[in-house]
Amino acid sequence: MRIFLKIFFICSSFHLFSQQSNQIISNSFHGKVIGLGFNKGGYGVNLTLEKKILFDCGECSGIGNVYMLAFEYNVDQMNPNANLDDRTLLINDLPVIFNSESRVGSKKLIENQRSGYVHLKQISFNCLIEDSLKFNIPSQNSEHFVSGFYLVIECLISGSEKVDYEIVTNTENSNVNLISYENSAFNANPINLNKDVGFAVVGLAMNFLNGDESEVYVNNNLLGYIAGTDLSSQEFITSGVRGHFEYKSGVLSGLDDDTPDSLMYGTDALAEISSFLTSTNSFNYKIERVNPENHNDNYVIASVFSYTSTCEDFPYSVSSDTTICRNESIQLSATGGIRYEWQPYYDLSCSTCPNPIFTGDSSRFYTVRIWNNDSCSVVRPVKVNVTQLPEFSSITTTASTCEGTTGKIIASSNLTGESYAINGGTAQATGNFFNLAPGFYTVTLQALNGCSKDSIVEVGSVISTNAYFTANPAQGAPPLWVNFSNQSTNASNYEWFLNGVSQGNNYNSELFDTTGIYNIELIAWPNNPACADTFSLNIHVFDSLIVQIPNVFTPNNDGKNDIFGINTNLPVTVEYQLFNRWGNEMISGTKSNAISTSTNAYFTPLWDGKDATEGVYFYKMKIKAVSEDKIWEENMDGFLELLR
Repeated sequence: MRIFLKIFFICSSFHLFSQQSNQIISNSFHGKVIGLGFNKGGYGVNLTLEKKILFDCGECSGIGNVYMLAFEYNVDQMNPNANLDDRTLLINDLPVIFNSESRVGSKKLIENQRSGYVHLKQISFNCLIEDSLKFNIPSQNSEHFVSGFYLVIECLISGSEKVDYEIVTNTENSNVNLISYENSAFNANPINLNKDVGFAVVGLAMNFLNGDESEVYVNNNLLGYIAGTDLSSQEFITSGVRGHFEYKSGVLSGLDDDTPDSLMYGTDALAEISSFLTSTNSFNYKIERVNPENHNDNYVIASVFSYTSTCEDFPYSVSSDTTICRNESIQLSATGGIRYEWQPYYDLSCSTCPNPIFTGDSSRFYTVRIWNNDSCSVVRPVKVNVTQLPEFSSITTTASTCEGTTGKIIASSNLTGESYAINGGTAQATGNFFNLAPGFYTVTLQALNGCSKDSIVEVGSVISTNAYFTANPAQGAPPLWVNFSNQSTNASNYEWFLNGVSQGNNYNSELFDTTGIYNIELIAWPNNPACADTFSLNIHVFDSLIVQIPNVFTPNNDGKNDIFGINTNLPVTVEYQLFNRWGNEMISGTKSNAISTSTNAYFTPLWDGKDATEGVYFYKMKIKAVSEDKIWEENMDGFLELLR
């Protein structure tokens, strides 16, 4: 019969038992279960390959679940943590895509910075008239490739006896090919020990029986040694072994070069193990390299067990695989059981309820075990794909005039087919937004997958108003009458303040009759008060002359204290005399060339000391200041020291 595969892009997921890193898928149905596949080989196989494997679908009334295993091998020591880009395998000319999202578990270092990942996808196809499955494998980089393809197929047969199977993927150790269980492999359903129990190994690169082989044990019983080039992959010397089988009505049959006896040897990686079991619901098994010191690439992808259970069918349902955006939550669901167990429990609100809520920032494979009584259950997969949010590559803004709409926002990303919007408005193909008023905007970037990212940006304001006024005079003795002249530009509205108290919109003068410092402030704006500008200055009203005379100066041309002079709070006229230590007059004169150093601070230079020697000098001064109608006079004498 022809096999037709229609790919639904349903990523597989797995059951993780406690105290184990290996993950399990199990199911029970009426029909037969088939396991088959091939390996394209190891290093250097980078050609496009085509391979056909015989597959009889004639008695199947339909195809149920189909799980496809593969192994990703990365020997690029410069980039062992690289993500896997899409590798598209064709089965009967229909695509199956492997990438980083189909990995099972986390990365496992192998050796020398190499890495290996097990992949598992759930696919679906229908039977047509065809006697084989045709695999087309694309050319791949020999340092980073996907290989070891294996299918587990549910062939549905109406009225047939029920069959159970388990897929145990190796996510614990991609290197040492060691998988071992203690009392956990068959906790799902009781085994009918009067029927065959099938055990198939899906391995890679077990090349020859020369010390490169692996031992297989069940309940500490040695089944044999597996190694060599599997018949289905005989043209690829590094292909390794895998057990091909069919299980129907309690009978295990071998396909390819695999035999359904109690032994495994060479490329025969299939065994019927019922004679080794002493319990109906548990056993342990182990796959182990014979000579790990000399050989280190006997990888095991998975083990597949097929058997007949004593459990009855029961109806159940499980959430479909789903995709959400990062930071979103979703409720998963399972029905039909009296007890539930979700594994792994990470990012779930509960692990033993039927409807846990997933909240996580990365994709997760889950399985849910559904019990209809204390001993019978099914394990079904659920994959939650978490799509990362798109990212802006840049956002720039241009300010707007305060009362206008001249602002701009220019946003961009590295996506294709994205759309942009601001403040929840209509989406557009570009991130260019013009004619914007000043303010805050929410820019939304939405990717083709529906996920979006918001960014809040501010369009600034350019204020063209300039508030300014003059005060005449700005200082003096009380009573002091000061006139104000408003010289603001681009404004039509004003408010004046005297020491924080509003004086209205027209403030021309003020009489200050007590000493102090008075703050005058003017706020000016056009039509919108948000576009206002502010200007202020202080009026100093005083009733005394303040004089400061230094007692040291250093005329050494270093720009600091090079000239002897006096500091005052008013412009002054100074009559002065300077004497040496013996009382001889050095210089004398009158100066009124005060230099303003800051608001209400003046410096009057008197002597540069260029030709004088170091020592102590004496001075006499008569200082006079005039402000409005008031006159201040001070007579002062003292000494100063000249240092060089």
